[in-house]
This record gives sequence, structure tokens and C-alpha cells, in this order.
Amino acid sequence: MIFPIGQRNGAVAPNTGWGAALNSTVTGTLSASGDCVLNGTSFPVQSLAPANGVIRAGDAGARTTATVLGAIGYCTTTWNLVLTASDSDGLRWPTRTV
Repeated sequence: MIFPIGQRNGAVAPNTGWGAALNSTVTGTLSASGDCVLNGTSFPVQSLAPANGVIRAGDAGARTTATVLGAIGYCTTTWNLVLTASDSDGLRWPTRTV
């Protein structure tokens, strides 16, 4: 069976942390390339504290552009997560995209 719409979930579940990581946040977007377009993406800014294994998650979707009967489409989706650290005074450190 072929599904023309794909839902993707991205998640981070920190278990331990110290230093600037304790005040860090994560957010993200989904990118798509190939025979598809994004339906939307939602991975709001979320604190990584406390580091207790609780999932910080986002959702996104992509749909195929190969819609002619018998068409085959190839789509690549990638989560782009942005981790931003800040110190205890609230000063922001450089952002890291992974």
C-alpha cells in the first residue's frame, strides 16, 4: 500500500545535563526534498530542563507531488533541530543546528 501523505515526529528526551545545558532550549523544523512538499511543521521552543527523560516533541507532515496514476515519487525528509544554550544569567550562547 502506498500512502501519499507522511507524518513525521521529531523528539528529544534529555536524561542528564550540567552547566549551560541545564538552561538550554530545543526547537526544530522539517525540511523536504524530492517529489514532495511540506504540509506544515510544529516543533515549538521547549526547555530541556529538567533532564528527566520527558520527551520534547514536534510534528510535521509532507505530501507527495507524484500524483499521476502509476507515478513513483521519492521524498527525503530531515528534522533540523536547533539547540540554544544560555547561562544562569540568561545570556544566550551560539545556536547549534543538528
